[in-house]
Amino acid sequence: MKNIGFTLEEIKQLIELGTKPPSEECNIISNQLIDKKIELISQQIKLFEYGKDTIQEVKKYIKDNSFVKNQDKIQDMIETLYKLSKN
Repeated sequence: MKNIGFTLEEIKQLIELGTKPPSEECNIISNQLIDKKIELISQQIKLFEYGKDTIQEVKKYIKDNSFVKNQDKIQDMIETLYKLSKN
């Protein structure tokens, strides 16, 4: 679970919830935690997809020797990637 973004504290919390008898409170807490992780993972996937697309685009410019001609566009893509990674 740590590999997909759960902190040790969150893993501990889920384990503790699993040892308690089922209740509405446990259900709410579990769903909130899981919904938060789903959103975080979705954001990370979007970032990785954009990063992959950016790298593939830069590779294309290098391959066809148009890197210098497209430097401004490449710089914009890299800056956007950087901004996305900071969110």
